[in-house]
Amino acid sequence: MEPIIIQPAREKVAAILRKAIFLGELKPGEVLSQEEMASKLGISRMPVREAFQMLERDGLLVLQNRRGAVVRG
Repeated sequence: MEPIIIQPAREKVAAILRKAIFLGELKPGEVLSQEEMASKLGISRMPVREAFQMLERDGLLVLQNRRGAVVRG
């Protein structure tokens, strides 16, 4: 049996967004809003905000004050 791995919501959201960026579903220059992503994923804004911060540290997003995040090229 494999152990059950429970990930925090922010890590799941980051993984979903990372995959979408690498697959080209989210294009360079595309603006992402916390509210829109939270609504699409059926979760609150907090994990989305934390995921955006993680992806900014990874160099995949650029955060913009009060405007969401932009996918890097």
